[in-house]
Amino acid sequence: MIEMFENWIDINFEAAHRLSKYNGRLKNIHGHSFHASFAIKAKSLGRTKETPDGMGIDPQKLENEVYEKIISFFDNALILAWDDKIGNLLSNNGLKIVFLPHDMHDPTCENLAKFFYNKFIDAGFEEKYQIQLEYATVRSTGTCSGPTCYTNYMRTQVVR
Repeated sequence: MIEMFENWIDINFEAAHRLSKYNGRLKNIHGHSFHASFAIKAKSLGRTKETPDGMGIDPQKLENEVYEKIISFFDNALILAWDDKIGNLLSNNGLKIVFLPHDMHDPTCENLAKFFYNKFIDAGFEEKYQIQLEYATVRSTGTCSGPTCYTNYMRTQVVR
């Protein structure tokens, strides 16, 4: 039997976005409070110099690094699809705008969860902290112009 611990880190941020390819009111720019969560598995407690004894991860340290390397770019920004025509107009006015990569299209919760998952892996947190990222979750709170969305993204092998 293998003993595992599952931990989560949660990071809140504020952002606006629009779904330019959506046929409806979400095509307009609107804002949300977003919540990004990362579900992490640790095999043992206090195993690395990054992790204190009795803990699977140092949540404050990891949360600060994830915010700095991933989330900070989205906090208080306008998130747009890579080909959104209004982005060039607005970016010339000094606004903080984030364009998602070509394969992401609109900045939906699904695409943000996938983007955050991939960036977490690319940043090397798994190796540094001796952990495994199980999934990334993005939740956007409902506003007067948009519904609440809750999406998990994970990589898994297909079982046939």
